[in-house]
Amino acid sequence: GLESLQVLELSFNKLSNIPKNLFIDLNNLLELGLNVNKIENLNVETFKSLIRLKKLRLSTNKILMFNKEHF
Repeated sequence: GLESLQVLELSFNKLSNIPKNLFIDLNNLLELGLNVNKIENLNVETFKSLIRLKKLRLSTNKILMFNKEHF
């Protein structure tokens, strides 16, 4: 499975929505790239399971609000 995945690059994919359980089994993910998409909103549960995440890239999206409850 994907349990050992450490880097996931999803930039430049025209993503507009990230389902809240998309990353549920990626406990070892260290780096997540979501640059240059069309993301407007993030569910507060989206990144909760990414306990080892060190780098999150969200530049060039349409996110209006982001706060500490997302982690």
